[in-house]
Amino acid sequence: MTDLGSPATFCEAFQGTVARYPQQVALRTPGGAVTITWREYAGRVREIAAGLAGLGVRRGDTVALMMTSRPEFHLVDTAAFHLGAVPFSVYNTFAPEQITHVLSNAGNRVVVCEEQFARRLLAVRDGTAVEHVVCVDGRPDGTITLEELEAGGDPAFGFEACWRAVEPGDILTLIYTSGTTGPPKGVEITHAQMLAELEATDALTPAGPGDRGAAAPIAARHPDVYILHGIWRNNRRTVQSSGE
Repeated sequence: MTDLGSPATFCEAFQGTVARYPQQVALRTPGGAVTITWREYAGRVREIAAGLAGLGVRRGDTVALMMTSRPEFHLVDTAAFHLGAVPFSVYNTFAPEQITHVLSNAGNRVVVCEEQFARRLLAVRDGTAVEHVVCVDGRPDGTITLEELEAGGDPAFGFEACWRAVEPGDILTLIYTSGTTGPPKGVEITHAQMLAELEATDALTPAGPGDRGAAAPIAARHPDVYILHGIWRNNRRTVQSSGE
């Protein structure tokens, strides 16, 4: 924490929000078919982080996400940055050569995706560092399920020590350009930079307990910015995934 008591990283902000609003809804799908409280969110984050660590993900490593807007995106994304790892989105509309370029540039060994994108990822896997493909809604050949990832985590994994070791200057995410004028380029965004951005915009778009926000499937930015705004300085914003 900073001297003023504000979170210095999004790990601190998330954990503070969980402690303050454990029973309030953090994530929901349209119509409320899936509803996840902050306490449930935190439990899944711990389990997924242990599973990612079991695959060898460490502080500073990159983790690719290729999904539409859905609760699993936020669960995996938050778990990854609690490890000090760097989650990033892959454009759902990328051509195979663009996917190869981005994954090769990022050097990630793990990618988490929906079944609809698994075939494209597996087809370019040999040209990248990818060793593990995790599927959140199925189990195509060559993948493991999110449930298997969570079940394979080490019970003795030091989750608390991992997220407390994350520093403001650590990279929170990579944002890749669309590639319309050349190969996609990755921009590094730190925890401190994202916190500063949200502090600057909070006066215009304040969020507090009970507020809701819609998370649209945007691959050009860090999609979890919606949930990040919700947990900033322990504010609570319900994020409704569009499911599109």
